[in-house]
Amino acid sequence: MLYRVTRGWRVMEDRIKGLTALVLTSLIWGSSFIFIKLSVSSIDGLAYTFYRAVLALAILAPVGLAYRRRFSPRSLKKSFIVGLSYIIGLALQGLGTEFTTPSISAFVTGLNTVFVYIYEFFKGSGSWTRLSASLVLSTVGLYLLTKPSGELTLGVLLVLAGAVAWAVEIILVSVWNRELSADTLSFLVGLLLPGLLLAPYILIADRTIPSATTLLFILYLSLFCTIVASILQVLGQKYVPAYAAATIYLLEPVSAMIFSVAFYGERPAPEQVAGSLLILIAIYVASK
Repeated sequence: MLYRVTRGWRVMEDRIKGLTALVLTSLIWGSSFIFIKLSVSSIDGLAYTFYRAVLALAILAPVGLAYRRRFSPRSLKKSFIVGLSYIIGLALQGLGTEFTTPSISAFVTGLNTVFVYIYEFFKGSGSWTRLSASLVLSTVGLYLLTKPSGELTLGVLLVLAGAVAWAVEIILVSVWNRELSADTLSFLVGLLLPGLLLAPYILIADRTIPSATTLLFILYLSLFCTIVASILQVLGQKYVPAYAAATIYLLEPVSAMIFSVAFYGERPAPEQVAGSLLILIAIYVASK
């Protein structure tokens, strides 16, 4: 009896730990969109992605040198594969945010949950009713969100393509969670290494040197929105089921809009607020 009670408390503690980690992850991700917008206002999305990956790797370098014997080649390889989708999503999101607002970028990014559900549906574990409802709601919501033009602008299309890449990243993290969470350092390094593939573009085509202020914005994104948030994500998804995690991630676009209105001066139109709500409902339907 005592064993069952003790085990029950441990399960509850683990669940609370996971929920707390995922809530913090969502809030940190929500704060990122303002800093992404500020960063890509002075450098392009590819340069921003490269410097974000480089700064994050520089922060991890001392830890990697101290614990180099703990690197797992197998985990590093899988993390690199996850990192390809992560960096592609990061780059597309950065490029798209150049041409749209932080909150629109956040809500469109949130559609990755719908794309994850499409994957689940074709895998045989989804409902046609829920899939149809989420697709209709997200489509109408996206139309209202892009008011007054009502068109899928270049920025929205790029962020939407990035959402597909984020969906792939979420699926891979869920599939390989046991191995990735067992070696956090290998996971983070592998996640960021694909960003170095942008080096030829930076050296040959771009040659933009970020200002000190821009580097501070990217440093925040590297430290908190990449390293800290990734650790919290893996930790949270270790103790919280995928469907519950996806629901908690609804906080990301909501907090992004709040941050954008409060600190960036964004003033969404009533149609955009309605579109945002429809997208949230679509994400919720897909995450249940």
